[in-house]
Amino acid sequence: MPFRKPARAALAVALALGLATPALAQDQTPPAAPAVPPPAPGSPPAERMAPRMHSNADRVERHITELRRRLKITPAQQMQWQAFSKIMRENAVRMDQAFEARAANPNMNALDDLKAYAAIAQTHADDMQRLVPAFEALYGMMSPEQQKVADTVFRDFEQRRPRHGMP
Repeated sequence: MPFRKPARAALAVALALGLATPALAQDQTPPAAPAVPPPAPGSPPAERMAPRMHSNADRVERHITELRRRLKITPAQQMQWQAFSKIMRENAVRMDQAFEARAANPNMNALDDLKAYAAIAQTHADDMQRLVPAFEALYGMMSPEQQKVADTVFRDFEQRRPRHGMP
């Protein structure tokens, strides 16, 4: 069954947001995240995952700020925006926790590693299910112009997103 446009847009937003952190959306741009050098190819799993764990919440905050600016959220949409951005932030925390749990055991065998990755994928799927209704409520309050911008932003993101691994 094909997704309705708001649900498809919500999924794209969720993917674009990288999965989310706690607190309410702010109009201010948060400080830039410090640059983290890429880990060496032969480094232990915990080191390879460290940059992602440290940047997820910051990345989501930057995305929330940019999305709010581009969508031109109105005062009438503020309640839906806050609910949506709150779930994005909570999702970011949940994903960070899932990656931390996986990184906590750098000596996993292949089966344990696969199970840990499956848990991360399930957390991601659960988080997207939580995000869709919040975005659907916001999308339903948007003007046709805002919806068009949202559709473009999410379509553009989906086209730029790497096609391997987690978004």
